[in-house]
Amino acid sequence: MISFSLNCKRKADILIAPISLLVILLLGYYRVFFGDTFFVEEDPSVVKFYHSQNVLSNGWRPDLGIGGTFFFGDPGLFHSWGLFRWWDQFFPNSLLAYNCSVLILLWVATLAVYHLLKRIIPDIGIVPQILLASLIAFSPLRNEFFFQRHWIVLSIVTVPISFILYDFIKGPSLRHYFQYTLTLCSSLFLGSFAILYQGLIFAVIFFVILILYKDLHRSPGELWVALKRFFLLNLASGLTMVLLGAWVFYSLFLEKFLVGYVRDPNYSNDVFFSSMTLQILFERLFGYFHAGIFSHWTGVLGMAQTFRIQEWNMVSPLFPIVLLFSFFYKSRNFWEFASKCVVLGFLIYQELVVLIP
Repeated sequence: MISFSLNCKRKADILIAPISLLVILLLGYYRVFFGDTFFVEEDPSVVKFYHSQNVLSNGWRPDLGIGGTFFFGDPGLFHSWGLFRWWDQFFPNSLLAYNCSVLILLWVATLAVYHLLKRIIPDIGIVPQILLASLIAFSPLRNEFFFQRHWIVLSIVTVPISFILYDFIKGPSLRHYFQYTLTLCSSLFLGSFAILYQGLIFAVIFFVILILYKDLHRSPGELWVALKRFFLLNLASGLTMVLLGAWVFYSLFLEKFLVGYVRDPNYSNDVFFSSMTLQILFERLFGYFHAGIFSHWTGVLGMAQTFRIQEWNMVSPLFPIVLLFSFFYKSRNFWEFASKCVVLGFLIYQELVVLIP
């Protein structure tokens, strides 16, 4: 009887969470069904132009400017032979295809966050987990997900990467190879090279956190075995991705040979360290607190003429307080410990980029 009730509860959770998140997402973006669109930035306009020219050409001639790629030949989102190019063919127009792809990717992102929350905070119940997971689709920086769909993919693939590596370090199997390869392929062919390498950076950082949490660094033999297995996993997955993506990589290499890529000039100076004045320090800290409280038009009030108030770190006014509190709160499981390490590492990385451009 107990086993039957647990199975029923598990099946209910499997159905309730995806349906609830989909309903929340559709209600939150209901205006898309009345003429609004996610197609609001110039980047997707450029992509649409490339795709329309490629469709008209019925061929691929980068030497003639036909079938050219975008963003230096990223295979997933911008390539003339990418998967999203084929996705557009299922819809009467590319605008509808774009809106549907953003909604689907946002839905998958909320599901990924939901399953992550089930491991980090399993005791709070399914309703708070669903409500918290839906926040990623309505965050202050959700516009980043609209104008370039591949950034949504980064929020999706990091979750299965963490699950796979967590099980992999306990006992590697062939299943982990297929799961890891599929996840990396998704990050590349539904995203871009940027998503792939950032996903790999996350994988390395997460693996280091696993080693530290399990104290493998205290045993040189076990540490060497874990590092060797992790290297072989990435090597095998990388070689498989080259074979699976040969149809795209062939065109990328040929385009590079025939045309090359035109990049913006490097406008940065030769100074290794940036000078950290009190004003810059205040602006950096202020960027984590105000969370969009001040409008972009506050320049007319004089504030923006003195201090930089527009930052990408505007998560929530409560974020710094919650972050500080979490450091004094003992982690109850590995996932709480890992989440704090990842967030702290990300913030340190951001500030190092400012200090050392």
